Amino acid sequence: YLLPDAPMPAVTASEVCQTTSGSVAMFPSQADQDTVVTALSLAAAAPVWIGVTCTSAATQCQNATNWVDASSGAQLAYLDWAAGFPKKVKCAVLAVGATAGTMDWESEQCTNAARVLCKR
Repeated sequence: YLLPDAPMPAVTASEVCQTTSGSVAMFPSQADQDTVVTALSLAAAAPVWIGVTCTSAATQCQNATNWVDASSGAQLAYLDWAAGFPKKVKCAVLAVGATAGTMDWESEQCTNAARVLCKR
């Protein structure tokens, strides 16, 4: 995994990961997410772009089934949305969770700046 220092919009984040022969990271399970969060101390870096995206019109992005793996387009087998998410935006970040020591997904405006977690 690679965690560049500079916050950036989601499109730039994807390009940065591609230049390292990788993609924006996503997690196939809670166990994988927890392992990476702990190993990289991601809570201190949050929010961090993750590789999930909404493929529908923004008005339909509140429906979690409209979110897919950004690199493959495959349906997600694992979801970890914070309470009240997703919302009517098309990108997602890993953010500090409501419970101490946890991180959850939140939908975020793609033009906002966040750090990115790349997976090679």
